[in-house]
Amino acid sequence: MIDLSCYGTGTAPYYGTVIPWRQLIFASSYYLNLRLDCGGRRSARKTLDCWPPLPLRISSEHLYPGGREEASAIAVLEQRDRVCEIALSVWTLSEKMYTLLQQPFPMLTLLFLSNMGHMRTLPNEFLGGSASRLHGLVELELRDMCHISPEVIVTSLSSLVKLSRFHLSFLSTVSRPDPISRHSPPLTRTILPALTRLSFEGFDEYLEDLIAQIDAPLLHILSIKFFYRSTFDIQQVSQFICRTEKFKSLNYGDLSFEIPWKGAEIKLDQRNLDHSRNALVLLGVVCNQIEQQVSAMAQICNKFTPFLSYVEVLDIDFRFRVRGQEPVTNSTEWFKLFRPFTSVEILSSSSMAGPYIASALKQIGLEPGSTMEIFPALRTLFFASSSVGVIV
Repeated sequence: MIDLSCYGTGTAPYYGTVIPWRQLIFASSYYLNLRLDCGGRRSARKTLDCWPPLPLRISSEHLYPGGREEASAIAVLEQRDRVCEIALSVWTLSEKMYTLLQQPFPMLTLLFLSNMGHMRTLPNEFLGGSASRLHGLVELELRDMCHISPEVIVTSLSSLVKLSRFHLSFLSTVSRPDPISRHSPPLTRTILPALTRLSFEGFDEYLEDLIAQIDAPLLHILSIKFFYRSTFDIQQVSQFICRTEKFKSLNYGDLSFEIPWKGAEIKLDQRNLDHSRNALVLLGVVCNQIEQQVSAMAQICNKFTPFLSYVEVLDIDFRFRVRGQEPVTNSTEWFKLFRPFTSVEILSSSSMAGPYIASALKQIGLEPGSTMEIFPALRTLFFASSSVGVIV
C-alpha cells in the first residue's frame, strides 16, 4: 500500500532525488489502484494541473453555494470521466452543483451524500436521473436525507447491477410516508443481484414500503434502526428476513440497551466453530428512555418469533451514560421481550445488567405458568457480576 498525500498548497509531493520511484508509481497507477483525493479546502484546480490524470475522489463536509469547497467540488465534478468516488455533505445545492450531479459518471463506484434533510423534498429525477446511469456503482450511502419516495429508490437501485452496499437514513421528521400515498405490495419484486449489505434508519412504514418491493439473494448483513413509535408495523420486514437464505440459521443474540442516545438493539449472527460469522442482522430502536426501549424491543422481537427461535445463546448488556438513569424492572414487558427466544440454552448478562435481569426473571418466575413459557430450553444462566455461573 502506498499513500501519497499533498497538504496546504495542493501541489504534488516532493520526492527529492528519488525520481525513479515517482516514475514507477505513475507507470503502475492502474495496478496500484491510485486515487487522487481532492477533498477539503485545497484548490482542486491546482491539484488537477500538477498531477497525472489519475481517478478522482471528491469529498467535502461543508459544501455551501459560493464557498471555496464548492468551487473545488465543481472543478472535480467537471472531470466526470475520471471521478470514481463522491462523498459530499450537502447543506445547500447551487444550481451549478445540482446540474453537475445529474450527469453520468462512468467510473463512479462510491456515492455518499449526507445532510440533505433540510430540503423538504428532492425531485424524483435527482436520484433516478443520476443513479440510473451509474452502472458501475458499488456503494451508495444516503444519510440524513429528506423524503424520497420508496418507489424512486427501488427504481434507481434496479439499474445498479453491481451495487454491493446500500445505506439509507433520514431525519426523524421526514421519513414517515403519507398514508394516502402508500401502495399495496407489488406482485413481483425487484431483484438486487449483488447487494450484500443493507442498512436503514427511519420510520417503520417507510421501510415496509421499500422492502416489500425488493429481494437480495446474496444479502448477509442487514442493519435496521427504527425511530420510536408506540406500535410498529413491520410485517414486510419480517417476511423479507425470513425469505433471505443467509438469515435462516442465526444462533447467537446480543441484546443491548444504551441510555440515553443510542437506544436499544439486538444483533443476531451465526457463530461457527472457528468463531467466524456468515451473516449478521441488527434490529434496533432509537429512543432515550429505558421503559420505551424495553417495550419497543419486545414488540419488534415478537414480530420475528419464527426467526428468533433459532437463537441458542443470548447475551444482555446495559450501558448508562448519565447517573440516575437506571432501568426499571417491569416484569410484563420483560416477559414479552423474552418470550420469542424459545431455543435459548445459554443466557448471560453483563455486570451492569445482571441485577436487573435477575430481578426481572425472579418476578416473571412468580407469575403462574410463566416459567414454562420463556426460555424452555435454558440450561446455563450466567451473570457477569457473580463469580460463577448457574447451571439450570
